[in-house]
Amino acid sequence: MAIFLNVGLTSWPHTRQAPGSGSHNFIWIGPSDALQTLLAFCYSYAAIGKTVFGLGTRLLSTASIHNRQLSHDAFTSLTLRSVTSLGHFVKLFRFDLPSSHHTTGLKIGEYVAVRAEINNEQLVRFYSPISRPDDPGHIDLLIKVDDQGAMSKHIDALVPGVDALEFKGPLGKDFPKLAIARTVPSAGVKRIALVAGGTGISAMIQVIRSVLFHKRTDLEVKLLYGAVAPSELVFKDVLIEKARDNPNIKLYFTVDKPDAAWPKEGENSMFGTGYMSADVLKRELPPPGDDLRIIVCGPWKMCQVLKQTLTEIGYPKGMWYCFM
Repeated sequence: MAIFLNVGLTSWPHTRQAPGSGSHNFIWIGPSDALQTLLAFCYSYAAIGKTVFGLGTRLLSTASIHNRQLSHDAFTSLTLRSVTSLGHFVKLFRFDLPSSHHTTGLKIGEYVAVRAEINNEQLVRFYSPISRPDDPGHIDLLIKVDDQGAMSKHIDALVPGVDALEFKGPLGKDFPKLAIARTVPSAGVKRIALVAGGTGISAMIQVIRSVLFHKRTDLEVKLLYGAVAPSELVFKDVLIEKARDNPNIKLYFTVDKPDAAWPKEGENSMFGTGYMSADVLKRELPPPGDDLRIIVCGPWKMCQVLKQTLTEIGYPKGMWYCFM
């Protein structure tokens, strides 16, 4: 059996190049299990998945090399690997896929359902992974843990290396076709606006990472990111760093309860205070147009208000997509 591969071990834009990285072409003739061993070495060597904005890998093949673990028809049990605190009540939960060769099989914008038995009742909740769809061996969820959420409290109580959670996906097939992976600019979407509240940033990180990974400097990206307090704006500093190195990415942060260190009104146009009102949206969003797509993700109430507000200020349905 012959399998022809093009394996590129490529760093994310503006990050340190991994030792020996670059583009390498292979023609593989031999058993597929030996090929899987080779790929595992490549992934390990490239240090994939160590950080949210870390290194990435591209793999193109005439055969399906990755074993895509998740199914949209049935739940799959995945063991919790680790938990990382990222801010006030916000944590990153990393779950193991069955091996370092497995990927989730999700596309940008798709999400997963998770299921658990809590108080003798089967509960199902939906989350957008923050890991890249082609990250091998794991899936990451960004979750706000508080006393109000039965599922978030359950996940927070899981013991790494011992306890598991059931996953099903991909879901969300109606996500807009942004064509970020195109090698040449298209005549379609040229501007992307991302409106996130709280942990709704997960879906937006997926989009931004993809734009950076594919080096789509021709795409204009504007992120509007709101939270209750500054400590809940996870990845704020990393996002600012990426925007500094990539002029096509613009940012706006707003919080309901600013602390003493938060910039005062007028001090920095990147920072604001209060809810994302109609006036804020009109000022910060790109003007309407056929080449614009707006993605909205956040708490349910916020999403319902924003859907109505966007329509009222001249962004018709079809120009925007909301996860809720």
